[in-house]
Amino acid sequence: MVCLRVIACASAVLLTACAERPIPVQRTETGGATAPMTAALPPGLFSGIRIEAENDDDYERVTMYPHWDRVPDECFDVRNAVLAAESVVPVTWLQTSPTKCKVTAGEWHDPYTGETFTDPADLDIDHVVALKEAHNSGASEWTQERRREYANFMENPDHLIAVKDSENQSKSDKDPAAWVPPNEAYLCDYLRIWLNIKRDWDLSIDEEEEVAIEEKSAACTS
Repeated sequence: MVCLRVIACASAVLLTACAERPIPVQRTETGGATAPMTAALPPGLFSGIRIEAENDDDYERVTMYPHWDRVPDECFDVRNAVLAAESVVPVTWLQTSPTKCKVTAGEWHDPYTGETFTDPADLDIDHVVALKEAHNSGASEWTQERRREYANFMENPDHLIAVKDSENQSKSDKDPAAWVPPNEAYLCDYLRIWLNIKRDWDLSIDEEEEVAIEEKSAACTS
């Protein structure tokens, strides 16, 4: 689990004086931009994953999958906690109230494009397996509590990652049959992460998705 300790200002009078400061954040060995870029996919790609057609149940992102919850005991919400965890330098953050903070600067290496960013406004936090994709692959049957857990899940550092905003919008809710990262060096890791998330959350894969992953993973060697 990503752990951040934020010390709030003692009073509103001190808020301006301590509004911006660097936070040292421990990096994980995997996840986001730190994931190895040439990892081979394991044998038995689809072991433990159901292959079946996606459903077309009603989907409503905001009400069904509330996201960017506040991290317990911190003033960061999930978006800002991910930004703090994935920056390769200590981030600067702004405390906007005694219970709310936002990241204002850092350095992020987007694995989807290979580009580096210093302004968090240029970044989205991507659900690698998008919320709608998860919904159509089995999450529609979940309880509201489990859907909320999925939307805010930080225990797996590959589940939510900071990426270029326009590339995230291009990806949208597409699966690997329709979209893979333009950074070819990250392709194998992306497919591995995709499959692991589908397996860990008991989400299905449809036939087109299966064929695409199998074809694209042929280039992944040890």
